[in-house]
Amino acid sequence: REIGTNAIPCLLRMVASDAWGVGHLGVLGFQALGPAGKPAVPALVAIMQEQQLTQRATVCPALGAIGPEAAEAVPVLLKYSDPWTAGPTALLAVPALREIRMHPELVVPVFTALLATNASWGHQANAYIETLGSFGNQSEAAVPAIRLFLNAQEESVRICATNALSRINAQAVFKQE
Repeated sequence: REIGTNAIPCLLRMVASDAWGVGHLGVLGFQALGPAGKPAVPALVAIMQEQQLTQRATVCPALGAIGPEAAEAVPVLLKYSDPWTAGPTALLAVPALREIRMHPELVVPVFTALLATNASWGHQANAYIETLGSFGNQSEAAVPAIRLFLNAQEESVRICATNALSRINAQAVFKQE
């Protein structure tokens, strides 16, 4: 924290590293910087697009640690948020999008469609549902897709759906009935 943004070049090298554990240390550095890490966002997005799973596994949490200041990364994170096309990267891209919590006009339709077409996901849906809930009433269009999970077999999914719906807005829920 004391080094501040002067640490960004070193942190970028760490996040892009293939060496075991080094990328994670870079993520910790971005967590310490938080929103001050914004100048690194274009470079992090470029690393993300290099198509190497190792780097994407560290870039996603680094972008999430920067938070709303990483808004320009939303389109590329969305590209990697579908588990059917992005594989394990989706497990990291979705929480990063939740932490960034920007551009609901882009995120809500994508996650709503993913939930609507994969209602049998079970607990894997929690990350998408939680992210939609984090947008509050800006996720009203997702209410029907989230409601599908109110009757899920797993209690954690039902709780997650209930919490998301309450964060979206109780009025939006009742409008759908």
